[in-house]
Amino acid sequence: MQKTTTVDINIQENDFIELISNVPALRLKQYKSALIIIIINTILCFLLIQYGKSLNFTTAEYNTATFSAIVLHVILTIIFLTLLRKKTKKMIREIAKERFKEPGRSNVTFNIDIDLNVIKINKRNIKLGNDAIVIISTSKNYLIYLGNKVDDDKVLIPKIGDSNYIKDVNAIIDYLSKLKNTKIIEKNK
Repeated sequence: MQKTTTVDINIQENDFIELISNVPALRLKQYKSALIIIIINTILCFLLIQYGKSLNFTTAEYNTATFSAIVLHVILTIIFLTLLRKKTKKMIREIAKERFKEPGRSNVTFNIDIDLNVIKINKRNIKLGNDAIVIISTSKNYLIYLGNKVDDDKVLIPKIGDSNYIKDVNAIIDYLSKLKNTKIIEKNK
């Protein structure tokens, strides 16, 4: 006898934006971009301070120039990081809104077949294998990411529903959490 658990999910646009904005691969790219900004600004600050050493400054002038370079470094880094964050948020929102309008994005049937070790999202079968699974638990939803790439499958499962629905959702999360390649992250917003 096959052991399957099925939940029908109605996803709202804001939930889909949350799903896309928490994709682990996108988060990693954001952190890498922020690190690159910090490293480049630090190198430029260091070079500016080294250039100040080559000039014929008095000690007081050199200290003032060094302090000014450090303050400029901090201000520019904050500005660039703020711009990066705003651009990334805007880009993610636009992509999520555009993808949400595609057919089959707002109503999802999520089925897990424990015997075959397969997840079925609408009509797609996804074999659970060695790919990483990340489950992010927020106050309202479970965000499930199947794989490490940006375009890998992802699904949002709301935590709110009737008792049968909650039982099925808990069974799915329990099964996925027992797999060796699953990582669970608690995010209470």
